[in-house]
Amino acid sequence: MGHTLGLPHSGDPEDVMERGFDHLNRVFMRTEGGAPFEADEIRWSPASADLLAQSPWIAPAP
Repeated sequence: MGHTLGLPHSGDPEDVMERGFDHLNRVFMRTEGGAPFEADEIRWSPASADLLAQSPWIAPAP
């Protein structure tokens, strides 16, 4: 998903764009296997969020 929007791998182990990230379901769900997980276990890194904010596909039109 992030590569489609132009994001590289981040090197941040809790970032969606970390190489080998296996928890994409946590972006959309609050539980896994019936057990809740902490919201801060998955996120966009600040660097990825900055790039998304500048994306013509995400940023609001001027």
